Amino acid sequence: DQLNMNGKQRMVETFSGDSLDTDRWNTTNVNGSNTFSMADSVDGGFQLTTAGADSNSGTINFNNIRHFSATGAVMISVWKKDIVNCAGVTGFKNATGAIYPTSQCAYVRNGSTSSYVELLSGAGTVTSETDSTTATSQAFHNYKIELSSDVKLTYDGTLIITKTDHTPSSALQPFTGIQKRSGAGTAILNNRYMECYNT
Repeated sequence: DQLNMNGKQRMVETFSGDSLDTDRWNTTNVNGSNTFSMADSVDGGFQLTTAGADSNSGTINFNNIRHFSATGAVMISVWKKDIVNCAGVTGFKNATGAIYPTSQCAYVRNGSTSSYVELLSGAGTVTSETDSTTATSQAFHNYKIELSSDVKLTYDGTLIITKTDHTPSSALQPFTGIQKRSGAGTAILNNRYMECYNT
C-alpha cells in the first residue's frame, strides 16, 4: 500500500492483512450500526456488512482528505455485493456522509432501483445518473472510473459509459460503500483492490 506524495498522487490498497489501515481509511455509519472488518475468506478483502434494517448503509473514505483531481484522475477497483436487494457504490466524492453523494462526485452503482450498472456524477448540488446495458451482478468485477472533461466507466475491461453532464470540478477523495434495500438479513460488500492516481 502506498500514497506517493511526490509529483502525481497515487494510492494502491490491497485490502489485505489483519485490519483496515485506519491511518488512511475512515469508516462512516451512514444509517444504522454496520460492521467493518477483514473478510474471513480467501481473497475476500475488506468487508462492509450492513445492519439488518432496510436502508442501513456504511462507507469507507479518506475522512475528507481530497488528493485527487476532478478533471484528471483514475480509480480502479475490484469488488462485489452479495445479494440482489442492495446497492454497492465505489468512486470519488468530496464529503464523508451520504451513501449516494449529491454534490461533487463520480461513482459507479451496482444495484438499487436499476437493473443495470450505473454511473453517477455531480457538480455543485446537482447529480445525475446514466444506466449502462450491463446487468447488475453479485460477482467480483473490475470497475475503472476515469475523470477528465467527461467521466468514463469501464467494466471488466470494456468501456460501457461516457458521461458528459454534471461532471465534478473540485478535489475528491475515494470511497466505497453499501446500502441494504429490502428483505431479511444483511447486505455485504467485499473489496479486493483499489488504485487511485492523478493523471
